[in-house]
Parts: sequence; structure tokens; C-alpha cells
Amino acid sequence: MTEEPYIIRIFEPLDMEGVLKIEEECFPKSPYPEELFRSIHLSSDHKILVLEKEGEIIGDLCFDINGHLLTVAVKKKYRNLGLGSRLLHRAMDSIASNLIFLEVRESNIAAKAYYRKNGGKRIDTIKNYYRESYGSKGNTIFEDAEVWIITSDSKLEKGKTIEKKQKHC
Repeated sequence: MTEEPYIIRIFEPLDMEGVLKIEEECFPKSPYPEELFRSIHLSSDHKILVLEKEGEIIGDLCFDINGHLLTVAVKKKYRNLGLGSRLLHRAMDSIASNLIFLEVRESNIAAKAYYRKNGGKRIDTIKNYYRESYGSKGNTIFEDAEVWIITSDSKLEKGKTIEKKQKHC
């Protein structure tokens, strides 16, 4: 039997460097800091999943046991292969509720398409949720967040499609 080229597993402290590189690549304006990942790792209410290929961390997903998705990221060269969807559905198998909820920048078109593809629906907007400082005077820009949900019903429906497309994973 051939071993799968992609492995999804629970984060270990030795994965930190790989996860931080993905954060910087995927979220150059606002990557989560190492301290946050350490805190999440130590929390009994949160989990970090990593996606690994041949020993290299190529994706990650952080969530809490109640279904709040904090971050999901896949290295650019591995996108559009269904791997982010596999991470998302693995997380959904681990949560206490039947839905995942998340916030996403209004300007993040790619992320919203990803959530929509996985059965997500926009349910609300939070004004000025994201904040970025810039310039020598410390000027601040705010951006609204869209609140999305993905239910277990959409997981089951989309999961079948993903399994058919991703037999090579």
C-alpha cells in the first residue's frame, strides 16, 4: 500500500518554525505571533492542526472546541488541491458543535471563495474588526470583518466531493 503524500496531524512544538513561515507567507500584513501559537498549543480548549508533506509543514488550521476558526493557511504552491478543505473538515470532526464560525476580512476574496466552496454562508458584519498601523506617525486603518458559518450538513455534502477529488492525497 502506498503512503499518502499529505498528513494531517496535531501540532507539536517542533512545528513552530514551519507554521510561522506559513503565517508570514499567507498573512504578510498581520501574521499571528509565535506567542499566540504557543498559548493555543497549551490550551485544552484549542487545537492546531498541521498539514505535512514529506516532513515539511505546508498548512495549518487553528480552532477552538466550540467551533471558532481562528486561522487556516496553506502555502501558495499547494493551494487549489483541496488540502485546505481537508484541514477544515478534519477540524469539523473534532468540534463539540455542528458548525464552525469565523471572521474574515471583507477584502479577502480568496478566503471567502474558499469558505463558500466548503458550504459557508455569511451571516453578519463586524465594523472595524481588523486594525493595522502604518507610517511613522502610527496612522491606523480599520477594516470590517464578515462573520461566516459552515455547518456539519455542508461538511457532509462537501466532504463527499472532496474525497472523490482527493483520492491521491
